[in-house]
Amino acid sequence: MPSVIENIKQWDSYDWSRRGDEWSDPWGSAEMQWAITVLPRIEKSLRKSPHVLEIGPGMGRWTAKLQPYCRKLDVVDVSQKALDGIRHRMGLSSLHIGFNLGDGRTLPVASDSINFVFSFDSLVHADADVLDAYLMECARVLHKQHGTGFIHHSNCQGRYWRGTSTADSVLAGCEKAGLHCYVQEITPWVHEQDILLDCFTSFGIAPRGPSVRVTTDLLKEANHAKRLAQLYR
Repeated sequence: MPSVIENIKQWDSYDWSRRGDEWSDPWGSAEMQWAITVLPRIEKSLRKSPHVLEIGPGMGRWTAKLQPYCRKLDVVDVSQKALDGIRHRMGLSSLHIGFNLGDGRTLPVASDSINFVFSFDSLVHADADVLDAYLMECARVLHKQHGTGFIHHSNCQGRYWRGTSTADSVLAGCEKAGLHCYVQEITPWVHEQDILLDCFTSFGIAPRGPSVRVTTDLLKEANHAKRLAQLYR
C-alpha cells in the first residue's frame, strides 16, 4: 500500500487548489522549506547538473525552484492533472520543461542523459518494489560518469498512506541497481500520537566510500524555519 493505481486515482482526484504548497506549512512556506531543508542537501549536485529529472513533481512546488539551476528539466508524474497544473503554474517557463506521463515504475527519458534525479514528498507513497524499479531506471538514465540522485521516501513500512519502503530496502535497491548509496538521513516526524519515519537517500554512479546513515530531527528543522518565516515577513 498504496499501489500505483491507487496513487493515480488519489492525485488525479486530489484538491490541488493550493498546488501542493500546503505540505510546506510546517516550515511557514514553500520558500522556507526549500531554503532550510531541501536546497542545502542538493545544492552541490544541482549546480553541477545541466539536465535534471524530477520524479513526482505534483503541481510544481519544487519544479519552480529547480528550473533556474538547469539548462534542461524533465518531470515525470503518474497524474496528467498534476502535469497540466505545472504547465499553468510555470507559464512561459514551462516551454523549457519536458513533461512525461509515467507509469509509476519507469522513467521515459533517454539512457545516460540525466545529471541529477530528484524527488521530494512523492516517493513516500511508493512501495518497496516501486522504489526498486525506479532505482534500476535511475541507473539507466543517469550520466555514466557523474550522475547523482536524491530521493525522499518512506521508512515506516506502509503506515499513514506511506509506502512499504525502508532505508534498508532502498539501500539494497541501490546495490541491486549498481548505484552507490552516499548518505541516508532518517527523518522522524510526530504524526498525531505516533512516530512517522521518512528517509532522504543520496546516491550516484561513482563510488565515494562507505555509505553514511544519520538521524535528523526534521520537526525541529521545520519549527526553526517557521519561526524565521513568522519573524521576517
